[in-house]
Amino acid sequence: MADLTVSTDIDTLLQSGSNAAARTNLELGTAATTAATDYATAAQGATADSALQNGDTFDELIDGTTNKAFTATEQTKLAGYSPIAVITEATTARSLALTDIGGYIRLTNAASCTITLPTNATVAWASETEPPTIYFRVAAAGIPTLSNAGVTINDTLGVVAALAEGSTFALQWVASDVWDII
Repeated sequence: MADLTVSTDIDTLLQSGSNAAARTNLELGTAATTAATDYATAAQGATADSALQNGDTFDELIDGTTNKAFTATEQTKLAGYSPIAVITEATTARSLALTDIGGYIRLTNAASCTITLPTNATVAWASETEPPTIYFRVAAAGIPTLSNAGVTINDTLGVVAALAEGSTFALQWVASDVWDII
């Protein structure tokens, strides 16, 4: 009978003084000592593979074929989403409109800018599905004033009186012809 040659790896394993030394000699790492339940199952891995991945585009979120977890109502809301518009207002007068909703208006004129808040009869603020909010930044020395004929503007904290260059504030629609300054 021919001589049997034992490989070096098995010889090293058999000469290991303990289980830890055997794992080290075989270069198994810590995975060999942790419970199998510490790792994802095949089903969990498949779920993770179908989840939103780094690099997915916004269109992939609302595309019904990718089976992301959005309801039809959520998809409708997302379909109308647009990033916040940054609007530079360099004049001394601005009349707000529906296109300003969600916008960030930078007031850059060194003189005061009069911001006119039209009534709901003029601009259909109440027709929006979400209460409108319009954001402002006083980006120059001119401190804005609000023109509110027919519109109630609640400024209980005196925000407008305290505005200075660099200040920010927002107008939040709360009811027909009623806005809060926040």
